[in-house]
Amino acid sequence: MSQRPAIIVMAKAPLPGTVKTRLSGAYPDAEIVALASCFLADTVSAAKQVGPSVLLAYAPEGGQAVIEPIVGPLAGAAVLWTCQQGANLGDRMHAALVQAAQWGFTPLVMVGTDSPSLPLAHYQSALEILRCGEAEVVLGPAEDGGFYLIGVSAPSPALFEGVVWSSPAVCQQTRENAERAGLRVRTIAPWYDIDTPEDLQRLQVELLADPTGTVRAPATCRWLRSHLLPSDSTLSL
Repeated sequence: MSQRPAIIVMAKAPLPGTVKTRLSGAYPDAEIVALASCFLADTVSAAKQVGPSVLLAYAPEGGQAVIEPIVGPLAGAAVLWTCQQGANLGDRMHAALVQAAQWGFTPLVMVGTDSPSLPLAHYQSALEILRCGEAEVVLGPAEDGGFYLIGVSAPSPALFEGVVWSSPAVCQQTRENAERAGLRVRTIAPWYDIDTPEDLQRLQVELLADPTGTVRAPATCRWLRSHLLPSDSTLSL
């Protein structure tokens, strides 16, 4: 079967009180919504640089109307849209993978929008492992025990069964599910999600000290410059 790789972005429409809730108290709702919008735009931009096709799986129902103006010209003909379906995160991810497979795409690499500075090499590494048949499942472990990326050669209903979401065991449980299903698993380099004010400070230092930061995550860099002006003059751009 010929390969038609695709990147799936799991995206929640940035609405007040529904995104980046662990930043509430540190920033007003309007600024959190703006930040989440930047994460979304930068993630879709990165996905389009790597994958010939991008599937944007959005939530809630009606969220496409909120997201389209954010991704703007990025949402061209190469971006397909599908509403997330399912009772929990595992159900929603599996449904998006199944939809992509039904549209004829394989292999599939899925990411969220919590890691806007994720290097393109991480996407490319996952795709290459799947393309070459080295594994049927690729996991990008997050430092908190979850995963920032999952890649599959084909959807498997067993992959997310019994996973305790938002726990430090997510990546390990997913790996064990894959192995029990007889699927070969490879992991790629770890990365981190942005959930807390401390995570955001870490992202600030990473991006604003990196000359390529404005290329890797331009929208996020703009937000960081206007909201988290660095005190260290060596980080001033």
